[in-house]
Amino acid sequence: SGVINSGMTFCDFTAGYLASRITLLTNKDCIVTETKCYGTGYDYCEFEVSFLE
Repeated sequence: SGVINSGMTFCDFTAGYLASRITLLTNKDCIVTETKCYGTGYDYCEFEVSFLE
């Protein structure tokens, strides 16, 4: 991927943006968590969405 493995995720802005968009579209509060990231050695970033009850 060309990104140095820092051992830390660095897509907090993207996770926050996704959470706000999903909340607006579904009218349900959610949390978006980055589960894989370039910064931790993966070739892509992956996010998990959890809806709050």
